[in-house]
Amino acid sequence: MYVDLLIKDTKRNRCTPEDIGIITPYHRQVQKIRKLLDAHGYSGCKVGSVEEFQGSERPVIIISTVRSTVEHIQFDQKHRLGFLANEKRFNVAITRAQALLILIGNPFTLENDPNWKSMIEHAIDGGGYTGVEYTRKEERNDSESAVEDLIFGFQSATLERGSSDDDDDFIFVEISHTAAQEGPAWRSEE
Repeated sequence: MYVDLLIKDTKRNRCTPEDIGIITPYHRQVQKIRKLLDAHGYSGCKVGSVEEFQGSERPVIIISTVRSTVEHIQFDQKHRLGFLANEKRFNVAITRAQALLILIGNPFTLENDPNWKSMIEHAIDGGGYTGVEYTRKEERNDSESAVEDLIFGFQSATLERGSSDDDDDFIFVEISHTAAQEGPAWRSEE
């Protein structure tokens, strides 16, 4: 869990739970993340939607744009990412971090929005991208569909531990195949 890494596993610049904010657009994820953090003793982390962070900053912001199942991929494509395509919410979300922004998402879905695509390219160009092997849309073979790319991304994704030895701001974009596996358990809980 990223919060564990930020609080316990860093040699320098350790965070407190109060330094960390987690933004996710899905109400059920907000509830589950709060419950998980409370169980690990990190109730000081602020977890909420973009609107809950308006006017509020934290040294570290983690943005989750991940859905936990692939069942919604076609829906997201048809509706052009829904609220994730809202330029104002995008701007608020990415500007809440004072020192470190960690973006967790599927680049094959997010690249369909020009703002998220630009963010992914910025992370790649700056050396702050980790996760599934990603090739820019215009450089990929056009014979494969976006859904096939997404499924390939889920299959090849790994959860890697990022590190930086300097104090410069940096951005991580990461995808975890674990998130896809957690979906059914979340739905079965009351």
